[in-house]
Amino acid sequence: MFTFKLQELIHRFEEGAGARVVRGLLLAFAFIGVALLYDSFCFRNLNTQEAMDSAQLARNIAEGNGFTTKFVRPFSMYLISRERADRNPLIKEEHPDVANAPLYPLLLAPIVKLTPRQDLTAHKVFSIARSDLAIAIFNQIMLLIALGLVYVLARRWFDRSVAIIAALLFGLTELYWRFSISGLSTNVLLVLVLLLALCLARLEEGSRVQAPKGRLIFLTLLSGVLLGAIGLTRYSCAFLIVPAVAFVALFITQSRSLLITLMIAVFVVCLAPWIARNWTMTGVPFGVASYAPAEQTRLFPEDRLQRSLHPELTQMQSGDYFRKLVVNTRAVITNELPRIGGNWLWAFFLAGLLLRFRNPTLSRMRWFVIIALVTLIPVQALVRTQNWTASPDVNSENLLVVLSPLVLIFGTGVFFVLLDSLEFPSQTARYGAWSGFTLVMSLPLAFTLLPPHPSPVSYPPYFPPYVQQIGRWLGPRDLIMSDVPAAVAWYGRSQAVATTIMGRDEFTEIHDFQKPIRALYLTSVTTERKFLANWMGGDKGGWESFVFETVAKHEVPTGFPLKHANTSLFRDGQILLMDYERWRGARKDL
Repeated sequence: MFTFKLQELIHRFEEGAGARVVRGLLLAFAFIGVALLYDSFCFRNLNTQEAMDSAQLARNIAEGNGFTTKFVRPFSMYLISRERADRNPLIKEEHPDVANAPLYPLLLAPIVKLTPRQDLTAHKVFSIARSDLAIAIFNQIMLLIALGLVYVLARRWFDRSVAIIAALLFGLTELYWRFSISGLSTNVLLVLVLLLALCLARLEEGSRVQAPKGRLIFLTLLSGVLLGAIGLTRYSCAFLIVPAVAFVALFITQSRSLLITLMIAVFVVCLAPWIARNWTMTGVPFGVASYAPAEQTRLFPEDRLQRSLHPELTQMQSGDYFRKLVVNTRAVITNELPRIGGNWLWAFFLAGLLLRFRNPTLSRMRWFVIIALVTLIPVQALVRTQNWTASPDVNSENLLVVLSPLVLIFGTGVFFVLLDSLEFPSQTARYGAWSGFTLVMSLPLAFTLLPPHPSPVSYPPYFPPYVQQIGRWLGPRDLIMSDVPAAVAWYGRSQAVATTIMGRDEFTEIHDFQKPIRALYLTSVTTERKFLANWMGGDKGGWESFVFETVAKHEVPTGFPLKHANTSLFRDGQILLMDYERWRGARKDL
């Protein structure tokens, strides 16, 4: 009797549910091992404005301050004051956030709340990682969930061999790991998009076999909720409603009109409250993000629009948008689309377009991916801003990467289809082909783990212990102007307004009529710009000429309200001016 039960138990672990559990655990432990290696060698503090902005917004939510931000954009001041009768930009207390989608900061809020506050010093470089590492671990958990979904989808559409290799390739793709430590919302989007693909696939299967109408309605409602969550995570990804509706219209035959109506209705209901809030505050549905197509155009190059207190939006012409669309679409198609997902599986996906799959769901989901790519390519071209220039590929404007797991699944499946057409002398040789394929695709990650490794801090342009020390010198409600306002808001916990386009004139306007600015902090973002183009009055007397005058004369320009300079930062190409010598008697870590 005991022998029979033992044999049954062994059989379960070899072939039944136990085998799936063992494979899942092995995959999870392997993932954790890669995560430990990657974090040990490649982790850095948050180094993009977008990531630090989301993190400080999450902290404000966790502290009970709602959707308010310490990162004040001059452009958001303009939008808010434009809609108010008193022309108040709301910076004297807590400035409402009108730039970010809400879901990701809400997810980060408990992570930030549970992370103990930490004092950073210049002598403990590695101590800066605690809060940032907590955010990275959260995103790596999202990556692990996405890996499991890749396995589930590949198993449904192909077979177990394809599912295992697809999951391995996903977990060994270096680009996903870069996103995991970036602090961006991309890994959350990967999970949501894969869940959406799973819902649509099951919806198509149910319609084809004439499943109960209630089940189809449930899957449609769930798809609408997922689309709403995607839009509330990243505004530009809300356009995925287009391929989702097209998929239902093309391939669902049972109650098609009802299902399309329900999907759109749920999607709209999810987005409507937040859109109404933004519209009330700014007059546009997505706040600052509504004007992303105007950025990096003839009138607003680089980050000029974000830093504009009085933008000349009426001078934008349709030709400016068209030129940006054409130029950036060409860049997306020639440079970014072939590298979607950070590996070469795009080529296998393209080859798979010539194949006819016996599984109708597989063929139809392929069309969903194609329509989604066609939809997101022009969107990605139009919403591109200075964020892409500051951090190519790893930024919130890389929309195609959210579709790359589906491309990876199809590409892996096509590889196996092509492999099956070859004759191998033994099964061992076939396994060797699988291993070689996986090894080649994972080479970027392997080389990333080899030395030399990057510094754990993103310096220049800023050093987090310096920024936190500046924040300690300021009061809890003091306002500082800086060219790295997101870093000051996150690490310094101070309300920071971005340096304005018109330099001293707009500085004075904010300082005299809105709220006193207690400090000015400039880094290499300003001090290392082009000399002839900017410092010699190239940007209408902007901050470059101010810096040139300050450095050349070794004194603060006449008439500037902040007279006291902390010279300890000059050696690092930074400038700190304050209303008085706040650092006297304070602990000096600089």
